[in-house]
Parts: sequence; structure tokens; C-alpha cells
Amino acid sequence: MKILIPTHIFSDVMPNGLLVVTWNLVNGLARRGVKVYVVSNRTYLHTKKLHPNIKLYTINNCQRSITYDKRCLFYSWLFCLPLMIFKKIDFVFILDTLYTPFSWLKISKVIKRAIKLWDYQNPKLRKDLFHDRKRKLAEENFIVKKFFLGKVIDFFIEKFFKMIEKKPHYKKADIIFYQTYQIKDKLPKNSFYLPNAVDVKDIKRLTKKKNQKFIYLFVGHIAKRKGIEYLLKAFNKLAEKYENMQLWLLGQGAPDTIENLKKQYTAKNIKWFGKIWRDRLPDFFQAANVFVLPSLGETMPNAVLEAMAYELPVITTNGGGIVDFFTDGKTGLLVEPAEVKGLFEAMEFMYLDPQAAAAMARDGRDYVEKNLSVEKIADIVIKTLNKYAH
Repeated sequence: MKILIPTHIFSDVMPNGLLVVTWNLVNGLARRGVKVYVVSNRTYLHTKKLHPNIKLYTINNCQRSITYDKRCLFYSWLFCLPLMIFKKIDFVFILDTLYTPFSWLKISKVIKRAIKLWDYQNPKLRKDLFHDRKRKLAEENFIVKKFFLGKVIDFFIEKFFKMIEKKPHYKKADIIFYQTYQIKDKLPKNSFYLPNAVDVKDIKRLTKKKNQKFIYLFVGHIAKRKGIEYLLKAFNKLAEKYENMQLWLLGQGAPDTIENLKKQYTAKNIKWFGKIWRDRLPDFFQAANVFVLPSLGETMPNAVLEAMAYELPVITTNGGGIVDFFTDGKTGLLVEPAEVKGLFEAMEFMYLDPQAAAAMARDGRDYVEKNLSVEKIADIVIKTLNKYAH
């Protein structure tokens, strides 16, 4: 079987959620004997060699963008056309775009991933979500530059997409994989649940160092949609009650958001580490006592899965695809999003009852090892695709 995966960025060192999903899926399929062809606008490979079953192509003439804009979609499609024809690709797996020309001109069967989007209609959350939406470019330190020729090219590409965009993107897909059961009823019959995967072989059960401080770890974008303000408020309240605590924040964000947060929360026991490459993450997981991700909404966050694989007790929010795999009180603690009191109580519980926290950590590791390894997720994909191969 041959699968083509067009993606915006392909990397083994950047901790972005979609990059981790793509890297793990590609590796899992390759290990199971599938030939995987990856086409990427930007490529960052530093720490690992590609599996022999993976062939990587980089499109060098695509402009840098934080997501697939239509010009990049168009270039990617053109680049992939000869691969589909001459390499006799069986399936094109679209991971991170809502619509592409691959469904319009069917040379290979098309697989698409459906995700639950952010809940912008929720009055409790919409202010924070819209705040981040406006700062998405700044969050990625990205400046848009469009020259005259680029504007002309974009004009004709826009016309092309209007010509082919006549149906919702998944209506022309041969197979749809979804990450959260909440959207299952809205999808057609050719839809199947596919959780994210963890490369458990690369994550050893770490021996904890004895630190003088009790460390809460956050890994993700420093943004309001990640519940960062509620985490800071809960931790400040906790640090007033207990002296030997630290909060470690790993990730980048919009400069104005980070600056404002640092002005509000100036305690020395809050450590801002900024952007961290993936090869440095094990050191932080090993040093931490508890992992916290209080997002306002998620599909299936890789950071939570990796924390469970590192055998850390986890505190996260009760929403999105998290509830499909995470058991409150067994693999960690669930709290309501945008709620300081519940978050504070969960963080305090982990501190006061280390035996219960350790039991949750073991159960979390056992769960991802048995259910969410890259090999097991690849098996789900292969089993499903074999039904549609002809």
C-alpha cells in the first residue's frame, strides 16, 4: 500500500500538535510496511533518520505561512499530481486542511481528518478565543508580505478554488477519520474514529529526580485559549498556601500576550521558558511532578498523551476529545474549563496525595502503551484502508 501525505510542516523537533500527529502517523505506517510519501512546504529534521519506507519531498518555492493558504494548497496539489500518477499512490491522506483540489480531481482515493473546532459561540469562552484569533500571526512571530506578482497569482488561484468549492470538504472523501466522538453524528457513514498516537518506544518510564521544589508543568502555546490565565490564577493561590512550588511554562505566544501576563504575574516561582525544541522536552517531563493543560477546548492534545506516556499525573479540562480517552480519577483529574476554583483544588490534591497521583500516572502510562502507540494507530488506519483499496 502507498499513501501520500501533503502537510504544511514536517518536523521531528518542533512541538506543535499537528506536527507531532503527522510525524507519529507517518512513522507508525512506515513501521507497519506502508510506503509513505510526504510532501511539505517546510521541513525541519534534525534528530532522527527517516524510516526506509518514508520518502520526503520539500516544496522550496512556497511562501512561508502559519497554515496552508490557498496558494500553498495549489502548489502542493501541483507537486503531488505526478507522484500520484507515476508512483501509483493508493490514498492521499489530508491531515490539516479543510478543502483541497485532491477531492476535485480524483486520481487517488482521498482520506480526510475531521476535527472539532473551537467553540466560539460559548459565551463563557468566546472573549478569550477571539482574543487569540486576532493574535495568531503574532503568536507565530509571522509577518505577511504580499508583492504585486503574488497578489496576481493569488487572484487566479482564488478563482480556481471558487470553481471547485461546491460541496463540503468531506462529502467527496472516500474515508473520514475523526478525533472526537462529539462530531460523529454529523459525519457520513464512511467515518471512523482515529485517536492520536504516542511513540511510546521513544518515551522511557523516567526515573524521577528528587527536587526541592514541587513542579507543575505546562507545555503549549502561551495563549488565552489554552487557559493560561486560569492556570496562573490557580497557581498564585496555591503558592500563597505552600512555599515549595514552581510553575514551569513552556511554549511561545503573541509577544503582547506574554508581556501582559508577565506584568500581572511577577512571582519568582513562575518560570517562563519560551519556545523549547522537542529534543529538550524529556528533561522537563523528568523534572516535573504534575502536568497541567487547562485548555478552553481541545480535540486530542498530544501534550496530554505524552505526559501520560512519561508517567506524569495529568490535570486537564473536561471537554472536546479529551473525554474520549481520559478517565477522571484514574488517568488523572478533569476540571471544567475557565474555572479557577476547580483547577486549584485539583492541583492541591496532586500535591497533598502523592500516592494517588502516582497511581494515576501509572494508569496513564499503561493506557497509552496499550491503546495509543503509533503501531496500534497505524493498524487501525491500515485495517480501514484495506476495505477501500479496490
